[in-house]
Amino acid sequence: MAKQTSKILLCSVLAEAIYISRGELVDKFLSKGFDIILVAPEEESTIPFDLINNNSVKYYRINLQRTGMNPFRDISTINQIKSIIRKEKPSHVYSFGGAKAAIYTSLAGAKGSVRNNYCMINGLGSIFRGEGIKNKLTRKVMSALFKRALNKSDGVIFQNEDDRQEFINKSLVVKDKTHIVNGSGVNLDIFTYTSIENFNSFLFVGRLLKDKGIYEYVEAARILKKTYPNTSFSIVGGFDDNPTGVSEAEINEWIEEGIITFHGKQKNVLPYYQECTAFVLPSYHEGTPRTSLEAMSVGRSIITTDAPGCRETVVEGVNGYLVPVKNVTVLVKRIEAIIKSPKLAQTMGYESFKLAKEKYDVHKVNESILKIIL
Repeated sequence: MAKQTSKILLCSVLAEAIYISRGELVDKFLSKGFDIILVAPEEESTIPFDLINNNSVKYYRINLQRTGMNPFRDISTINQIKSIIRKEKPSHVYSFGGAKAAIYTSLAGAKGSVRNNYCMINGLGSIFRGEGIKNKLTRKVMSALFKRALNKSDGVIFQNEDDRQEFINKSLVVKDKTHIVNGSGVNLDIFTYTSIENFNSFLFVGRLLKDKGIYEYVEAARILKKTYPNTSFSIVGGFDDNPTGVSEAEINEWIEEGIITFHGKQKNVLPYYQECTAFVLPSYHEGTPRTSLEAMSVGRSIITTDAPGCRETVVEGVNGYLVPVKNVTVLVKRIEAIIKSPKLAQTMGYESFKLAKEKYDVHKVNESILKIIL
């Protein structure tokens, strides 16, 4: 067991990624006797009071932007993290929740001579899998940064085999340094199994980005509403400043057209999972989508894409369906199969719950992470 004076620095590009998807992991480190240093870009006021009102937890705000490439700002951010490391002297560093967190913290950890320097690659976004000249140039820069940073890391954790293999094939990391865990896990004590009562409601939860497949979801809804006008298609999620983000005007247009019901960003998404028949995420790529894991835990079938990260959440025809990326025709067909068969929705939903319990329980996932970095 770690000594009481041991410290671990946790860094993310979003503060909410620490307390929403890693809250149980923070508790686990505290139970192991660690003091926690949390590092993220948001104001301290955004962090839940009960988390930072703990003598063993400190929070530092850094100047980190999730998007954009500014070398001067990037160097400044690395130096900020390095300064925190030199002040707090953590024995462990663990970063997650975005490429920049992994790169900056790994580099700062190496400069600060941290003995145990680990990071998680949550998923490869449009930078690695997108198209266009801009993405190609950005990909070259990010690849060079990843190669430099991960060379200085003690271990790199991935959420699916596709992402790990791509990094190995591109020589961005040596295989011996890599590990795989089952996403960030889901708390089955919070997202508890609930039987389906509403059999004509479908749900999308996620950031309002093109790469999340939101346009395919809306187009499928447009088609299906013509045959099944009483079926609802809900969207839960916040607007994003990413260049591929959906605009408020587009959302309003879909609402006026009667295609979707928009709930915006919600602190508590559980009721929306409970009220839906099935969960739909036509994403182009993920690490392992937390939203799918939450829906599975509640007992909902999953309709998602046969894409990296997404395919890990579905056993085809058992707890849901996998559709080709950007294929609205097949997406419509799979949603319609659930509409036509309430029994199928119930059966698949229970299989989702079983899979979540067996493979994605947050306590099991956290134990696997601790075995890697401690």
